[in-house]
Amino acid sequence: MHAPGRDAERSRPEPGGWRPSCVHGAPKRLRVSAGRGVGRETLLKKFAGWSPDLLDFISHTDTGCTNRPLDALPVPYTWAHTPGVTLLGDAAHLMSPFSGMGANLAMLDGADLAHALIEGPAIEDAIHAYEAVLQPRSVAAAEGAAEGINSAFARDSATQALSHMTQHH
Repeated sequence: MHAPGRDAERSRPEPGGWRPSCVHGAPKRLRVSAGRGVGRETLLKKFAGWSPDLLDFISHTDTGCTNRPLDALPVPYTWAHTPGVTLLGDAAHLMSPFSGMGANLAMLDGADLAHALIEGPAIEDAIHAYEAVLQPRSVAAAEGAAEGINSAFARDSATQALSHMTQHH
């Protein structure tokens, strides 16, 4: 069922309609613990008092709910240097997509590591130089992503999300 203006997250359409997604990176008060399918009654209880549009969307889906976990590393996430090894992309800074920084950081990580390897006199020096730039940048981005997901699921989410985007973008 697609209804313009409804405030519910929708995943890709399936035959017969849209399937609501249960986001497991959400605050504990909103999480739904279940396997692949979640019962309509469980969702209606979790979202009691929310927008009638959202409740209507849940009430009229014929496909159930699919869990969509959002994984993130703890903030701050840093590591001790290991000779000959480093991390980049999600391995270095797995975060929720609520700030839209993950893919951009992964590409920047690759470029910074390549630059450090080309410029550095030795591989170990290059890795140290890369990690010295990567880790503080990753912590700052992960803090922003954590703030973003928390604001997205707050009771005053529209106000908080606008504030977050205004401050960080």
